Amino acid sequence: MSTLPKTLVTSAAGKTGLHVTTQLLEKGFPVRAFVHRIDARSEKLKNAGAEIFLGNQYALSDMRRGMKGVQRAYQCAPTAPNGLHFNAIFSATAHEAGLEHVVSLGQWLPLRTTRLSSPAKSISRTCLTRCLQVSP
Repeated sequence: MSTLPKTLVTSAAGKTGLHVTTQLLEKGFPVRAFVHRIDARSEKLKNAGAEIFLGNQYALSDMRRGMKGVQRAYQCAPTAPNGLHFNAIFSATAHEAGLEHVVSLGQWLPLRTTRLSSPAKSISRTCLTRCLQVSP
């Protein structure tokens, strides 16, 4: 049994969540992978050692159950028109659960095609790097 804190990863079977979950598992962190359906991607995570949590990320009761017993969370919001609803549900349940640490991926910027000033590019790269860093 790991003494490292358990992390909930939302949208764990998605493009970003899959990589974050895999990286955490490779570093020995226990992970609860929040998925909305069982498929090949969730099976891959299960085989890698993740605890699979099947639920609706937009349902307060499911997010509360997903947060139970974890100390940290990585919020990877699904790409959907009701993102504000998801963020409200996630934030409220993370606060209720008293998580010690939360990382939120707010926006994915295509740095090569976006015309940003140098300071903005630097800030974006720093945020993305910090979001993907894994340390106890």
